[in-house]
Amino acid sequence: MDHRDNANASFGHAQNQDSAADNFSMFSSRALKEEDFGKDTEELIMLREKLDDLHRILSEKDEELKSAEELMNQMGTVHVTLDELRRRVAEREFIVTSTSSQLSNAEVAN
Repeated sequence: MDHRDNANASFGHAQNQDSAADNFSMFSSRALKEEDFGKDTEELIMLREKLDDLHRILSEKDEELKSAEELMNQMGTVHVTLDELRRRVAEREFIVTSTSSQLSNAEVAN
């Protein structure tokens, strides 16, 4: 019986060692998971900050684009107005030239 008790004690000790190894393994994997979770959380925070920065930059670019489009529209309006003013000046120059010619002809006739 002595041999059996010794075998049972060895078996129990081996089970305790296996159990301790399993507990250590679970603790290690849990620690690794927590460490990975911490790293993942840090990476997610960093990516969220980058995404927020990109959204901010995109919004700024959209505003700049809208501003540029408004300026282009204003420039188009200015060009239309300028063309209209040039047309009026040409008409008036024609009227002045025509009137001046008529006055010259009238003076010569007198």
